[in-house]
Amino acid sequence: MPHLNYSVDFSQFSDGAGNVRYLMDLTKDLSQLYGKLIRQGNVVKVRSIQFGLENPNTTSQDIAMAAAGDVYYYHPTQNRKNAWKAAFRAVQQHRKLLGIQAKGYDFRVGFRGNTTWDTVDWNAWIRDQNQHLVLGYHPDGQNSIFTVHNDRLMDASLPVDPDYNGFGTPFDIPGIGVGDLDFTDQDNTFYQEGHASTDMNALRFQVAAAGAYDDAGSLGDWGTWTNTDKLHGPIYAMCGLIALDIDTSMVDDSEGQTQDTRLTVSVDVESWSPILKPRKSRRSSKMSSKKRKTSSRRSRK
Repeated sequence: MPHLNYSVDFSQFSDGAGNVRYLMDLTKDLSQLYGKLIRQGNVVKVRSIQFGLENPNTTSQDIAMAAAGDVYYYHPTQNRKNAWKAAFRAVQQHRKLLGIQAKGYDFRVGFRGNTTWDTVDWNAWIRDQNQHLVLGYHPDGQNSIFTVHNDRLMDASLPVDPDYNGFGTPFDIPGIGVGDLDFTDQDNTFYQEGHASTDMNALRFQVAAAGAYDDAGSLGDWGTWTNTDKLHGPIYAMCGLIALDIDTSMVDDSEGQTQDTRLTVSVDVESWSPILKPRKSRRSSKMSSKKRKTSSRRSRK
């Protein structure tokens, strides 16, 4: 299967800490590679992600480059897929109400409502074309597919009687039936039935390249040190969206953040499968039913 290659250019952060974000839209690039529509409504299985550094050869050069950060994605839990399906059906319904009959529509959504993470090419929307739909967090909750899904859930938590099984009573202070029990029921639960988590799944990466030989400075010659990083999968990226957040680099306080670095990323795509399974036609259902009946009769004979 293919390797999809990306690169992100940025300047080394003055104090080593910064924020550079980049969104990889795998289904878009797979569609361009194969020359056919590969819908975003897929779960893309990634075998590995390889990271490296490249000198962009600009006017401002450096003898040291580094980049570290996180790879973010949404693992396709069943609740997240249910939320996506509900949003897909809602958009399709709105299109019908508007009389839009265009074939080949691809329901494409963003990653998160944060700067470069909020939109993709041909991003879907319902209320306002400038308010795109995203999978996870969005300042306007109505634009978050997961949030809309969660808001429609009923609270599944039930009150628990702390005296149900008598825990704590023998050690009650200052006496039986008085004071706080040793075991108490908490006010919140650690999960909610059917909840589509908006928390991003994350993997850390770190790469560096440094060294100088016959340097004009007074430090003399010294050897080089470099590394690449590889995140091993499988990584299941919902809608084929993988986001990068470069948050750490080599400290650069000498030339006002002009030392340039290029982070290279190679994504090894293994396969993809649709979130919404295609429906079987009535004809195929009838044919399979006839085959089952025929095989059943043969087995009886």
